[in-house]
Amino acid sequence: MHIAIALSIFLIILSSCQLSNGITGAVVGLPSSVEAVESCKNITTTSSDPSTCYQTVSFYQCSDEPTNQSCTNATRNESYICVINSSTTAQKCSTTGYKLSDIEIKTNDYECSVTNTTGTTEFICDSKFDGNGDGVCSPGESCAKLVISDSTVSYSEKNSQNIWVTSDDSFSLNRPEVIS
Repeated sequence: MHIAIALSIFLIILSSCQLSNGITGAVVGLPSSVEAVESCKNITTTSSDPSTCYQTVSFYQCSDEPTNQSCTNATRNESYICVINSSTTAQKCSTTGYKLSDIEIKTNDYECSVTNTTGTTEFICDSKFDGNGDGVCSPGESCAKLVISDSTVSYSEKNSQNIWVTSDDSFSLNRPEVIS
């Protein structure tokens, strides 16, 4: 019962996402000018649950034992414990990047927070590998910052430093890819 309710809620949430080209959707909290790019895959889970099953049993019934001259075919329903196998398929999506006008940012290895103020959009991306992947950059995490104003993209990063720089020698991860 709980699985059915959870699946129904999941399907309602999934149906509220606008899909375009099968890869993009609405992500809560993004500025309206930014579109999340998602990669989705179907996840099938199976379960085996004990249940009560019923079957109709045919038998020969006689009312004049022991001579058995008045026998007829009869049936009755019998219950027994059985196992019911069921499977559910749900779609699991993860954000792989963002689109802003004609610029696409691929962020497979990062979780990003996105802000937009007066025509400038800022992406702060926290590594999923040596950070906690929460989209907030803390000291010691590999982080990338992309600032987009009009069609200009500026990039900076930090890892072992406390300030944003254009290149940090201790930054060893793949950087978010910008496609325009």
